[in-house]
Amino acid sequence: MIVHFRKTGVIKLFVINKVSRQIIKILLVINSFFFGVEQIHAQASKVDSVSAPKAVQASETSKRAGGVDTVINYSAKDSIVYSLRTHYMHLYGKSQMQYQAIELQSERIDVNWDNATLYGYGLRDTINPDSIIGKPVMKDGGDTYFGSFVMYNFRTKKGKVTLGSTSMDNGYYMGKEIKKVEPEVLCVSDGTYTTCDSKEPHFYFASPKMKVFVRDKVVAEPIYLYVADVPVFALPFGVFPAHGGRSSGLVAPAYGEDARYGWYLVHLGYFWAASDYWDITTLFDIYSRGLWQNQTEIRYKLRDSFDGTASASISSKPTGEPTDPGYTKERDYHAHLSHNQVISPTSHLDVDFTFMSKDYYRNYSFNLDEVLRQNVYSNATYFKSWENSNRS
Repeated sequence: MIVHFRKTGVIKLFVINKVSRQIIKILLVINSFFFGVEQIHAQASKVDSVSAPKAVQASETSKRAGGVDTVINYSAKDSIVYSLRTHYMHLYGKSQMQYQAIELQSERIDVNWDNATLYGYGLRDTINPDSIIGKPVMKDGGDTYFGSFVMYNFRTKKGKVTLGSTSMDNGYYMGKEIKKVEPEVLCVSDGTYTTCDSKEPHFYFASPKMKVFVRDKVVAEPIYLYVADVPVFALPFGVFPAHGGRSSGLVAPAYGEDARYGWYLVHLGYFWAASDYWDITTLFDIYSRGLWQNQTEIRYKLRDSFDGTASASISSKPTGEPTDPGYTKERDYHAHLSHNQVISPTSHLDVDFTFMSKDYYRNYSFNLDEVLRQNVYSNATYFKSWENSNRS
C-alpha cells in the first residue's frame, strides 16, 4: 500500500494487494522524518491517527476484509483522521462520502474499514446546544433519506436510518427507524404515510410495521387513519402503491373544510387492479357535519372488441342541525352505464344508461347544465353499414 502526504493535509490512499501493513508504518516514519508531518487532533482523534488541518478531499480504491472493491470519494471541511491501529477513519465538518449510487452528507462520518461500515450523524451546535447541525442526508439512486443517524454497510448493501423520512411518487414516509434489508426492500418501524406536503400533515396513515417495496408498493399492518392527529378508523392491514403505474392499493384522500358541512376527508378508498382487462375503484367522502357519499366505478376493456364503465353512488345529506325540529337526511343515488362494442367491421353498439334520484344533480353536481336539467335520458344505438352502399 502506498501512502502519499502533502503539507496541505490532502490524503490519497491507493491500495496494492499483498503488501503488508508493516511497509505502511515504515513509509509513515520516513515521511515524517523528511517532511515533518505532525499529528493534528480533530475533536477526539487518537495518538496513532493522522489528520489534515484544512478542507480535505480524497479517494480510495480498496479491497479489504470488508469486501469493498471500488473507488470511494470522500471529503471533509475540517479534517480527516485515520487510525492505523483500529482501521477507523473519521471525517469532521460538512463531511461527504460517495460510493457507487450511495452518497452521504453529514457533519460527522465514521468509517470502519474492517467491516466496511460507515456511520453518519449530526453534532450539537456549540452556540445553541438544543440544535443539531449537519444531520445526515443519504441519497440512494433517485431516493433521498433524511434522519438523525445513518448506518450503511458497503459489503452487504444494507443499512438503517434513525428518525428517518423519505418520499416516493408524491407520498411521504416517516419512521422511527428505516432499515434497508434488501436492495429494493425497506422495513419501517412506527411509520407514517401521507400525501400531505405540510410540515405537520393534516392527515396520515400510521402503522407500527411497514414494509416498503421500492417503486412498487407499501404493506402495513395494522394501519390507522389520523385526521388532525385524531384517530378516525383502523384496518387490519393496508397496501399503498409506491409507483406511478397501475397497481392495487389504498387511494390517498384529500383533506379540507367546507363552509356548510365542516371538515372533510374526500376520495378515501381503494383501487383494485383485478386484471389487465378490468379494475374497480370505491371512494368515500366524509364530512364532520353528517354528509357522506360513496362512489364505486368498474372499468373494463377487451382489446379493440369492447370497453365501458359502470358506476354507482349513494349519499346522505343532512338538512339543518341535528337539534332543529325539522332536521332530516336526504338520501340520493345515481347509476350510470356506458358500453361500446365492435360487433363486426361494419357494425357496432353504443349504450348510455343513467338512473338516479330526482335531486341528485341539484345536491351534488357542480355542472350548471346538469343542475338545471329536468329530464334524464338513456339510449342504446346500433350502427350498421353495408359495403358498396351509402346507407347505414
